[in-house]
Amino acid sequence: MLLSDVVKRLRLLAPLQLAEKWDNVGLLVESSAEKAVDKVLMANDLTSDVLNEAVQNRCQMIISYHPFIFKPLSRLTRMNWKERLVIDCIQSDISVFSPHTSWDAVSWMNNLNIIKCALGQPDMNLVDLLKSSSLQSLYPLSCEIKGKLILNRFSGDTFNESAEEIYQGLGKTAADEFAIVRSGAEENSMEVVSNYSLSKLANVKPLSVTELGTGTDHFGCGLKIQLPTPLRELDVINNIKHYLDLRYVRYCAGHKRTTESDVQSFAVCAGSGASVLKKVLGSVDLIITGEMSHHEVLDAKFNGTSVILTEHSNSERKYLTEFKNVVENIRLLPNCDLIISQTDKDPLDVY
Repeated sequence: MLLSDVVKRLRLLAPLQLAEKWDNVGLLVESSAEKAVDKVLMANDLTSDVLNEAVQNRCQMIISYHPFIFKPLSRLTRMNWKERLVIDCIQSDISVFSPHTSWDAVSWMNNLNIIKCALGQPDMNLVDLLKSSSLQSLYPLSCEIKGKLILNRFSGDTFNESAEEIYQGLGKTAADEFAIVRSGAEENSMEVVSNYSLSKLANVKPLSVTELGTGTDHFGCGLKIQLPTPLRELDVINNIKHYLDLRYVRYCAGHKRTTESDVQSFAVCAGSGASVLKKVLGSVDLIITGEMSHHEVLDAKFNGTSVILTEHSNSERKYLTEFKNVVENIRLLPNCDLIISQTDKDPLDVY
């Protein structure tokens, strides 16, 4: 599969226009010529160790969740580690794609993974979760449906003509059924993501336009959940440690709360989520994110909300495995071998 086709298909699941305006997402390093991609290394952070791993595995592409080029580079020298990485990627002819907050805005991606882990149900799908719990984004996307909903059934590996027209040369897919909302611009592609993920991941028929509405409130930055049956706070802590494969988390009990307190509602935001989660302090029992400052934790505590901190990338890395499974199950990137990095890890440790 050509690099351009890989990028188009990755953008299908999470359109880059869903990313925060301050972010730097998409194809950050492009190979010297249009080339076939049959091995992709996936990591949370691109480091020299990760790049060496990609070279050793003969990968043509790296999907790095975090963009390793964030601020503009005024020069490329070997004096700075990020500049060295850019040079080495180019010399190794390895392309780099970073989705970052475009993944955060899609409800079944990073943040849902944290919620499922907290509940102790990592294999639960979004549809079943919506049936049993109230789930909504902290900052919902506003999206007006334009055009009409087109249901297409495919056989084998080929799009029919209407789907081919909508995706403008996306190519072939092995998906046998999904829903498409035809929009005038990609920033109105939330419905595409919604219907595609709900229908394929949950193995149910796509939603209708009426059922979908004009802007589902569980897409956007951060997620909040209201549980039908409360969980013990200590159980949530243990679930997070177990299902995110962590030796430890940092924890602060909310004012007048303990590890034995009931958790009826909680909110999550992958990475550094204080600015997103501050709007729910005092209205949820617990918040889960990667990192917060000392004063941000105090604000949560004395608003009566407990805090679980996993360290920044630990809240994100586990999702790479689920993403790999999704891509393979729906054959989004046929003939591409996705490899999870074994050298990528959070830089912080405890002794």
